[in-house]
Amino acid sequence: MNKLGAALRGAFWCILFAFPSAVLLVSVWRFPIPFVGYRSGPGHAGHALMAAGFYIIIGGFVVLGVLGAFAGLVARTLRPDDEREQKRLARIVTAVIALAAATLLAGLDKIIGPW
Repeated sequence: MNKLGAALRGAFWCILFAFPSAVLLVSVWRFPIPFVGYRSGPGHAGHALMAAGFYIIIGGFVVLGVLGAFAGLVARTLRPDDEREQKRLARIVTAVIALAAATLLAGLDKIIGPW
C-alpha cells in the first residue's frame, strides 16, 4: 500500500473510533453532551454518539484525521512488508488515539475549569 492509502486509512479509523470511545467513556465515567452538560451511565450511550458526531463535525475531524493519518504512516513504516500487520497496528494505535482524545474532552474541565 502506498503512503497516501496508509494515511487515509489511519484517518478514517481514528475518526470512526471516536464513536465507541464516547460510548465507553459515558458508560464508565462521563462524557460532555453539548447544551446539556456531563452525563454518565450506559443509558446515555445514544446521547454520547450524537455528541461525538457533533464534536467531529465542528472540528474534531481535523485533529483526529491528522493524528490518525500520522498513525497510519507510522504503521506503514514499522511494517513495510506486511500489509495485514500494518492494518492491525494502525487500528490499535488509532483506537488508542481516539480514546485519548475522548478522555481529554471528558476531563477538560479539570484542566481549564468549568465550561
